[in-house]
Amino acid sequence: MKAFTALFLCIAACGLLAGCGGGGGSSTTPGGETSTAASSATAPFGTDVQYTTDNGDQVTAEYAKPAGKPNAPALMVLHQLGGSRHQWDAFAPQLLQAGYAVLAPDLDYDKVNQCAAGSAGDGCRLNDVNNLLAVVNGGLLYLQSREGIDTSRIGVIGASFGANLAYVAAGTFPEIDAAVALSPNARPVSGGLLGEGIVGFKAPHAILFAADGTEGPDAQTVAAKAEQPVEVKVYSPGKAHGVELLNNPQAAADVLAWLRAHL
Repeated sequence: MKAFTALFLCIAACGLLAGCGGGGGSSTTPGGETSTAASSATAPFGTDVQYTTDNGDQVTAEYAKPAGKPNAPALMVLHQLGGSRHQWDAFAPQLLQAGYAVLAPDLDYDKVNQCAAGSAGDGCRLNDVNNLLAVVNGGLLYLQSREGIDTSRIGVIGASFGANLAYVAAGTFPEIDAAVALSPNARPVSGGLLGEGIVGFKAPHAILFAADGTEGPDAQTVAAKAEQPVEVKVYSPGKAHGVELLNNPQAAADVLAWLRAHL
């Protein structure tokens, strides 16, 4: 797999803790991204690991591989703003049971929102999106270095801010075979989160977009930029954002079905 340069670059049954991404309430930042508290009462799903990106950043992540599965496909899961790798602790065990190795890195989205407002911060935000993509690329390299992983079958799942990052990553790294975007934003704080200005970005394919009824139009708008196979699932009534969508048994089942079909 070719490296990405520094300049470029719960599934939960009904009844799990609402918040599946944090336990706390959510709020919207000035950049338009939804922030969710990072605390969680769920036990970690795997072991804490570290890897270094090719621009020198040290990344902490959580990793686990399904027992007794010699050539497991792998998934990288990208949390939402205000969360951490532990946002997936209620979701990842279901993925492990389904036979997927799971890597959940910590991501520093705050830097993107701390750039100057308006066009004055465009260069700063694009640079920070590239740094986030470097974290994804480092995760792909980490997965390729693990024993017992089928490196020809790697997918990514992202929630909220992470959904946009998953969308862009899927269009940037050919190693990513399938993606799921939970509650993507059609008007993110940076055009880089739609692939604008990202070196090597091409319209991604094999992506499932999911959102509640309120955010369904955003999911449909972003999905229109992707190439087939693409599917959009809108769940209503009820309001759920990001990983909270997976408290809906049908949404959880749809994610697993998409992965089975495309990864």
